[in-house]
Amino acid sequence: RLQPTEGVQVLRQPLQAFKGHPEEVYACEVLASAGGKQLLTASAESLFVWDIESGRLLNETRHGKQQDMAAIAGGPPLPPDPTRGYVFGAREAAGSGLLAAPCSDGVLRLWEASSGAAKPLSALKLHSSVGTSVAFNAAGHLLASASGDGSLVVVDLRMWGVVMRYQGNTPLMSACFLPPCADGRECVVASGQDGNLWGFDLAQGGSLQQLTPYASPALGGCAMLCVDASRDGQRLACGGGLAQGSGG
Repeated sequence: RLQPTEGVQVLRQPLQAFKGHPEEVYACEVLASAGGKQLLTASAESLFVWDIESGRLLNETRHGKQQDMAAIAGGPPLPPDPTRGYVFGAREAAGSGLLAAPCSDGVLRLWEASSGAAKPLSALKLHSSVGTSVAFNAAGHLLASASGDGSLVVVDLRMWGVVMRYQGNTPLMSACFLPPCADGRECVVASGQDGNLWGFDLAQGGSLQQLTPYASPALGGCAMLCVDASRDGQRLACGGGLAQGSGG
């Protein structure tokens, strides 16, 4: 649902409702490549593109055939007969129309948004368990994919290869890029089910420096389910579950 955004009033009335999804809606993204006039949603094995003004469904696309899955340098071997996966997220790269979505089978699927439709492009087997989150850097050529198997994978789409792979001991629930540093370095932050934030510095050559995890006292060590950064990179917002009965 779209909600009004004027001022700081509490949101009470939706402006538009988008009905017709087969199951739960796990992700939504306003498409900058469509001038902010179209909404992308993810449900079951499909992506949906909607006209925001009218609420009309423009296109529904299921992800591509498994034989279209692409091998990627530094990634795990492709399974002989992978199980289709539910789409658990969706992000657009810097208003370019390139869409990426993590899926329940550990596959990251890529689409191209064009003329009110989402066209399947390829699929990358990055994880051994469910993909939970994907994020693009500001330039749109790097993507970070987090997974319930505790892995965080950064892919350079220009080289079609993995430039960083981290394997932790706790499921990672969300990931975001910070704005590039003055020297061009890129940093990624991931949130864990253990209540920690994990910071990664993608140094020159793709080397990795793991920063000290930060355990949020506000979350009390419970699952940290989402994280995002301000445009200037000075602030991080995170959220998750608290102790039983204390809300979220």
